[in-house]
Amino acid sequence: MSISRLGSVLNADTIPTLESDYSIGFAFLVGVFICCFSLANAFGLVCLDKYAEKLNPNAEKAAMTDEDKFKLSDLYSFNISFWLLTGSCVVTYMSVFPYI
Repeated sequence: MSISRLGSVLNADTIPTLESDYSIGFAFLVGVFICCFSLANAFGLVCLDKYAEKLNPNAEKAAMTDEDKFKLSDLYSFNISFWLLTGSCVVTYMSVFPYI
């Protein structure tokens, strides 16, 4: 979570500077390049994971039992404090972050 907040701080500091020194289009272009770089890294991690599985096919794999799998009915088992906290986070993200 702290890494994503660090990215938000870096974005809030960098983009206005780029916009004032160059243009809004250039600032958006930098954002597009960062998103493309992130997507390429995600695909690279998938390739590395598949390569590691190919190198060690006998590795122990995580097995999920039927009890561990998610069922929609599990949502009813959460108590009211969980739902209040979840609602508070959703309202905060919806009402505060669009204005930052």
